[in-house]
Amino acid sequence: MAAKSRERSAAGRDIGEIPKVANPKRRAKARESLQFFLKTYFPERFPLDWSPDHIKNIAKIEVAAKGGEGSGLFAVAMPRGSGKTTICEGAVIWVAVEGYSPYVALIGASSDAASEMLESVKSEFESNDLLAEDYPEVCFPIRALEGNAQRCRGQTYKGESTLIRWKKSSIVLPRIPESKASEVIIKASGITGRVRGMKHTRSDGKPVRPSFALVDDPQTDDSAYSPQQCARRLKTMNGAILKLAGPGVKMSAVCPCTVIRAGDMADSLLDREKNPHWQGERCKMLYAFPENLSLWKQYAILRAESLRADGDGSPAREFYRANRKAMDAGALVAWPQRVDPGDLSALESAMKLWIDDKYSFMAECQNEPLDEGVNEGDLKPADLANRYSGRLRGHVPVWASKLTAFIDVQQTALYWLVAGWNPSCFTGAVLDYGVWPEQPGRRYYTLADLQHTLQSRSSAGGIEGQIRHGLNQLGPQILGREWVREGGAVVRVDRCFVDAGFQTDTVYEFVRASPHATSLVPTHGRAIGAKGRPLSQYKVNQGERCGFHWFQTTGEGKRATRHVLIDTNFWKSFLVARFRQAIGEPGALQLFGTGRGDADHDMLADHLCAEKSTRVEANGRVVLEWSLRPGRPDNHWLDCLVGAAAAASFEGVTLAGGQEKKPRTSWREKQARKLSGR
Repeated sequence: MAAKSRERSAAGRDIGEIPKVANPKRRAKARESLQFFLKTYFPERFPLDWSPDHIKNIAKIEVAAKGGEGSGLFAVAMPRGSGKTTICEGAVIWVAVEGYSPYVALIGASSDAASEMLESVKSEFESNDLLAEDYPEVCFPIRALEGNAQRCRGQTYKGESTLIRWKKSSIVLPRIPESKASEVIIKASGITGRVRGMKHTRSDGKPVRPSFALVDDPQTDDSAYSPQQCARRLKTMNGAILKLAGPGVKMSAVCPCTVIRAGDMADSLLDREKNPHWQGERCKMLYAFPENLSLWKQYAILRAESLRADGDGSPAREFYRANRKAMDAGALVAWPQRVDPGDLSALESAMKLWIDDKYSFMAECQNEPLDEGVNEGDLKPADLANRYSGRLRGHVPVWASKLTAFIDVQQTALYWLVAGWNPSCFTGAVLDYGVWPEQPGRRYYTLADLQHTLQSRSSAGGIEGQIRHGLNQLGPQILGREWVREGGAVVRVDRCFVDAGFQTDTVYEFVRASPHATSLVPTHGRAIGAKGRPLSQYKVNQGERCGFHWFQTTGEGKRATRHVLIDTNFWKSFLVARFRQAIGEPGALQLFGTGRGDADHDMLADHLCAEKSTRVEANGRVVLEWSLRPGRPDNHWLDCLVGAAAAASFEGVTLAGGQEKKPRTSWREKQARKLSGR
């Protein structure tokens, strides 16, 4: 009975006879032409006729996938919505079912993005009927799973295990005799994940490694605005990914990408001067703009007026209809069939994108981003190179007798930084910085993708209670800590400024109730431009102090807490100058670490370089006014360093030569001090 039970169970696991190929001629043609394969088996995905760019790029992908003549590497930037990812996913299926590579690597900007691509590939194997008709040796065993991955282990064909695997991040196609796709592996990974060391041992004991990789949009919006992340991802592309095949084996790879900003990873990868081995190809939505842009400006005005009046922009369309010949003159559209619903032509669809956002259009549709205008006064990553002090994190230089800190309050986290200063010349050193809650095990993160937040660490139901809980935990960690100076002396933070611009009442209450209240001061940043009134021109009333681009109030009013106003435009320019001072000169600013991997400061550098300056002249003053670069990168540690520097001035730290003025006090306060003998 047991034997019969096992026999019935085995018969139930066996998939039975595999259907014959429905159309051998069609399949034979598909093997030789990727373009035919895509158009035949994925008609819903490619309903429009190909553009010349599509045909050219598909041919290059075919060469790379087959591992034929040529470099085998191809990077292509196409306008958003051109279907480049869909083409490449189809190419992965083609490579797998035809056995052009025994191991295909799917690599995305993140592990989640790569897994989404793999899910798309799996869906075609499971539900594409035409693909199943012509590739039954692949699709029939997959469909026999009926979506249940647990059936993989027991599945057999003619009594032999198919060895099929169907996981979230990898699949192994079924082992079927005479199948070109037998035991082909497709594995997904994020470019910042474990790319190195991909390998698999087949049933015959032969180890296989990837020989074809699809690297789809390997950068994110955040990483594109980070020079450090761009450099790291490009290094992975040219290093780890190109070495996946192992020694002596040719690696083929295709990288569909989009340029987000000038100098980002995609921009560098496509540059044939910098990376000629990738044979980069930049495609555009418009290869020539219309000659008569003045008519398109009238179109833009009509469209904007209609939309502001809750219309649908039809007056602009009618204007285009009446003047189409003149408005089309000189234009060269890459893909004439790409017409948005309601538009009269692909040119109109493209020009609407250009009218709405020229910067985005030039980057995402033309792959030639406009220069964002980096000024000489801006801080650049190169300015932070070789700024290492050689000291360990948290160790205080012997000359730093003043320690200051700043806490930047955000809705989901608290960013903080501690610096040490020489009181007589403003020489400074960043001693430590971080975020609360901490993000263990992560070398790089942004505010948007924190894994641990104030909300996850507090039982309070409201944002006020969550921030207060975080401040109660972080405050003692900074002010209660004993910092070790060279020589063994123990020092503490003299002054800690706290950002009170967000959740002001919560910060004020924290300062008043803290056991370290004498060292804490709430602050408000003021970006005082050329047209604004400098803090030095503020009237100083009794109890107020006017210092070096900061102003302390009396604390009178309903909140009854003294706070400090900081001119953030000035202090950002001040810090740029400090970073440009050579190490060893008075006033230079340095970072802890040696630069040999113990502290690479990638995130800090991105925060410090997150803003750009604009030179503005008004009212007889010239001011560098600072603002976030496009893409709104994180700048929280820049705010922290600004606050720590202002706190140093508050504590009496001055530049060499006494450039700062002593804090001004009112006449009444001077008289009060005189009478009291102070």
